[in-house]
Parts: sequence; structure tokens; C-alpha cells
Amino acid sequence: MRKLRSFQPAGRPRPRHERPYYILYAIVLIASMVFTTRAVMSGRDSDPGPLALAGHSVPPAWLSFQASASAQETLGDWLGEHSPQPLDPVSRNQIRHAEDQLSGFLSNTAGQNSFPGLALGIYRDGIPIYERSRGIDLNAPQQLASVTKTFTAVAILQLAERGLLGLDDEVSRYYPELEMSRNPLGGRPVTIRHLLNQNSGMPYGSARGQTVRTETGRYYSVVTQIVPAGQSFMYSNYNYYLLGAILERVTGRSYPEYIREEIFDVAGMSQSRVSEQANGASGVSSSVTDLSRFFVALIGRSGEPRLRRLIGDDSLAEIAAVPEHIHELTPDIQYYGLGMRVQYRHGEVSELFHTGIWYNIFAEIRIFPHERSALIHLANPPQFRHPTVVGYRWQSATLAATYVKLVDTLLFRSSNSEIEASSDI
Repeated sequence: MRKLRSFQPAGRPRPRHERPYYILYAIVLIASMVFTTRAVMSGRDSDPGPLALAGHSVPPAWLSFQASASAQETLGDWLGEHSPQPLDPVSRNQIRHAEDQLSGFLSNTAGQNSFPGLALGIYRDGIPIYERSRGIDLNAPQQLASVTKTFTAVAILQLAERGLLGLDDEVSRYYPELEMSRNPLGGRPVTIRHLLNQNSGMPYGSARGQTVRTETGRYYSVVTQIVPAGQSFMYSNYNYYLLGAILERVTGRSYPEYIREEIFDVAGMSQSRVSEQANGASGVSSSVTDLSRFFVALIGRSGEPRLRRLIGDDSLAEIAAVPEHIHELTPDIQYYGLGMRVQYRHGEVSELFHTGIWYNIFAEIRIFPHERSALIHLANPPQFRHPTVVGYRWQSATLAATYVKLVDTLLFRSSNSEIEASSDI
């Protein structure tokens, strides 16, 4: 079994040719950097790995919770009723207090005119540990807006794994007729990686551009660069329009068809939909429940090494690879990776997330890789720039991060520590 390789979180990143998979080789960390672990996930349909987190057994309390918890019963509620070992009353109360803070915050937010409906779930290894909804059902698909970009990035990584394209391929290989292919600014060719990282030089909006037609008869718009590729981050839907067009040229399949067959079907996302007008940047709809399935299919599940994954470990690591325009990694840096934003805390990758917001749309999937957990929430705010929506976005993430770290520390790491201690006797 291949050992996890450590992060190199601080200082100036090494040149690309010296770091084949960049800073983050092991985004799939099962525990924090305190532990030296073996990889549970070794690729799609991989060889069996250990059942345990951090190389140890999954806590019996966690197995009992999975087997006996009722619908809508939170982990804190269950712990309070069953008092499993090794959790002491203080630890159980800490978890329940974190849940109470979340519940109070959600009660004060959901139902307001600015935030009429909300469905939220927090999952560990795909198992719900906290779910709440008001006005939106956990199983009801909602538009994801820009979270669609994460699906597009995963699709491109799948094609790279299959040898159908390379992340560092130049766009000119697929669409030589584009102006950026014929005359790239600064003489710097635009690559697929630039599109994924949103540093191709294409702006969010422009009066100048082109339209390309794919083999499926669909049309995609592309705008003219305003800065050379790799120089700076500029969030632009046009990057992902072009990725959708490249996907169609490489596969000969429409973007909606590919997403349905290669992502929804593989992950078991039966509640999800993709519009026939989907374009790589938007157009996917999903439920909180289905997005939890996407989360598991993306990073895997402890104890299920043969679970069919959407992408393998190396591709997962690419999502958080440091972009070319980042010249120094600060301890709490945030940047746009491959289809997801990457948040560092204290010098290591703490969160991967993407948000989709528009009128009557709020969608977010936020993955905490060290804790093997995810926050997934959907809402329908009429005005997405309303202060309530802006405040909710960041406060919910803070409360969820506190909660999943408590669960990881008190339930999983404390149990593993006891097992280690007993083995030394």
C-alpha cells in the first residue's frame, strides 16, 4: 500500500517541472498531519486498503451510529442517547453544543424573506451526521449554477486519466481557429490547465469574442484574452464554456450526455439533472442527498477500497495543485484550483469548495479532506447579494468546520489513541 506523501505548504512553490503533482499529493488525508497514514484510496476500483482511519479501526461508536441512527437524528442526538465509549460526557456535550450553535444559526436564517428556503447536510464518509431543512427538501434537486464547474473539472480529469487529453495540452490542439490559438497574448500558449485554473487571460465579460461549433452541433462562446495566460486569476465562465467544447470535441458526446453517464450514473446520483443547454459553467441541478453521493464518489469512503471512484488519487491531488500565478504560499492562502477553491489553514489544505449563487440560487459543496467530511447546502435567496446571504455563506462554513473537526478529534482520533495505547501494553 502506497504511503501518503506530505504537503509542502510553505514558501515559494517549486517550478512546475520539479513538482509533477505539485504541493498536494495527498488531498485524501484521513487524519491530520499528526499521523503518518497509509492511503485508503488508491485509485478507481483499487486494491483493498485498510478499513481503518489513520491506519486504525473505525471506532465502534461510529459503526453503531451508522447501523442504528434514525432519519434526521444528528450524531450529537445519538451520542446523547447511547453514551458510547470512549466518549466521556464532556466530549459528547461539546459535539451537541456545536450542533446547537448550527441549529440556532440556521433557525435565525431560514424562513426570512431574504432566505426563504434552506436544505443543509454535513456528512462524514457520506454518512449524514447533521441534516436540517426548511422550505427545501433534502432530496429535491435545485439549480447549482457555478457548482457545475466542479463537475466539468472532474469530467476533464477523467478524460486525462483515459489518455484522451492532457492537462497541459494547448487549446490550439483542439480549436486551432481561435484567436487565442493563433495569436496568444505574450506568445504564451493557453492550456487546458489554464482554463481549469481560471488564469487563461479571458475576462468575465467582453465585447470581442468567437463562437465554436462542436461535433454534436452545439455552440460555445469564447472571448478574447486581455492578459497573457498564467499571469493572473480572472474568474470567467468562458474558461468553462471552452472546457465544455473541448470535452465534446474529444468524446464526440454532448456535455449533458457525458455528465449523466460518466458522473451521475457512476456516483448513483438519481435525483440530479443536467439541462440540455448546460455549457460547462452552469446547467446542473442536484439535491443535498445526491451531492453527498458525489462527495463520496470523488474522494472515496473508509473501509470501501473497491468503491467505484470518479477519479483516482493523483487526479484528486491535481484539483488542489498550486496554480502558476501563485508565487508564494502563505499559511492561510486561498486560490482557485481545478474546478474548486482551495483554502489553506496553518500551512496545509483545509477545505475544497465551490459556490454557485444567482437570483433564487445558492448552492455549495465544501469538503474538509482531513476530516473526510463535507458541508452541502442549497437555498433560494431572491437577492443573492443581500447581506444575510453573504453573512450566511461564511458563518455556516465556520460553524461546520468547527463541528467536523470536533467530531474527528473527539470520536475518531481519541478512539485511535486508545487503540494505540492498548497495543503498547
